[in-house]
Amino acid sequence: MQTLLVDVGNSRVKWALHDGKALHVSGFTHRDQDLSSLLTRHWKDLASPQRVIIASVTSEARKQQLADWIRQHWSLSAEFIVSPAQGQGLINRYREPEKLGCDRWAAMVAAYHAAHAAVCVVDCGSAVTLDVVDANGQHLGGLILPGVHTMHTALTAQTALTPVDFSQLPIQILGHSTREGIALGITHAISALVHQTLAELQATGVSPRCYLTGGDAALMAPLLQCEHVLEPDLVLQGLAIMAHAT
Repeated sequence: MQTLLVDVGNSRVKWALHDGKALHVSGFTHRDQDLSSLLTRHWKDLASPQRVIIASVTSEARKQQLADWIRQHWSLSAEFIVSPAQGQGLINRYREPEKLGCDRWAAMVAAYHAAHAAVCVVDCGSAVTLDVVDANGQHLGGLILPGVHTMHTALTAQTALTPVDFSQLPIQILGHSTREGIALGITHAISALVHQTLAELQATGVSPRCYLTGGDAALMAPLLQCEHVLEPDLVLQGLAIMAHAT
């Protein structure tokens, strides 16, 4: 069975066709663009899948556009996942389990199944989310803060500071120009949160393996002093595990 797995974030759509073996991931930016036109451009030549499973954190309007396109072109009902109270060996710690971002849940599923141990999943997108699962599969909770480019946009929109190019980020402690200071200040803030959280967890006896995922994962990876696994497509991997279970 060919299943189309889709991860719809605030800025990008990532997708992969899954036949029970490898994932071949593609993607495109959708922010401020017509989603239906983008889907036609990128999916019109795809062979019709048997299932479409989607983790979406975007608006209800965007979700409806996805569902409509899939129904019109493939005569399928899109399957939008919702974080359950428990599943795939994990227990959701949220008071209202369905309010936990489904992308976060899928990423935790993938990391926990890969590690078979406690994990800390850091997803670096428009927002940075950090979630911890103990060795027994209990979700201990999470943290959310603005992502690299969200912080950058907020800072430059409210000041006269010049935008910076994060692709040329220097790996050092302090910046030697205003641009370096902005870039390092933002990325160090995120890495400091990860380091502090892991240190506090270790003090309680929890030593999770850190997994780094999301669009800015490769940018953040060199700044993390802790051991970590770089897996940019954890959400899709989690969706593949969930698809196999249903």
